[in-house]
Amino acid sequence: MLLLNLSVIFTGNRHTIQGILEEDTTIEEYKLNKAEELENVCFERSGLVIHATQTFLAGSPDGLVSTSKGESDLKKSVTFQTYKSLASF
Repeated sequence: MLLLNLSVIFTGNRHTIQGILEEDTTIEEYKLNKAEELENVCFERSGLVIHATQTFLAGSPDGLVSTSKGESDLKKSVTFQTYKSLASF
């Protein structure tokens, strides 16, 4: 049986802080890359998103990306070096 200690509040670490600091730059880089591909991009900031019919499902993306090809959540890629340091925390 898996027991979770829900009384612990996650306040972030150096990786989440770096992600927050780089968030605006990442969004602008993504928009520029899509513009070079002649694709229009609309980025809308978001909080908690609850599934329309399965209300027990939810996610908290930083924002939603809408393009002519559909919608998605934007994530910055992690390099192998960053991944190795993530494994050590």
